[in-house]
Amino acid sequence: ILGEKYSVIGEFQNKEQEANEIDIKSAIINLIKRRSITLSDISSSLGIHINEATKYLRDLQEQKVIRTVVHDGQDYYRQMDEFWKGNS
Repeated sequence: ILGEKYSVIGEFQNKEQEANEIDIKSAIINLIKRRSITLSDISSSLGIHINEATKYLRDLQEQKVIRTVVHDGQDYYRQMDEFWKGNS
C-alpha cells in the first residue's frame, strides 16, 4: 500500500520526544526555582496545554523534586527543600 520507499521512524520520534520532555521538565524546574507557581502559570509561561503540564508536574512530584502547597484555596508548586540543598 505504501510502496517500496516506506520506512518507519518511530525510534527517532521517541528520542526526540524524550529530549523534549527533559527540556520541559527543566523549564518547569527553572520557573519553580524563582517562585511558587500555579498550574495555569506554568501552562501559559511555557505555552503547553494544562494536561501536558500536569503530566510533567506529577513526574517531578514522584521524583520528589517539587511539592504542592495550598494557599488561599489555590495549589502552588514549589521546590522540595531536600532536593535543592544538594543541587544549589
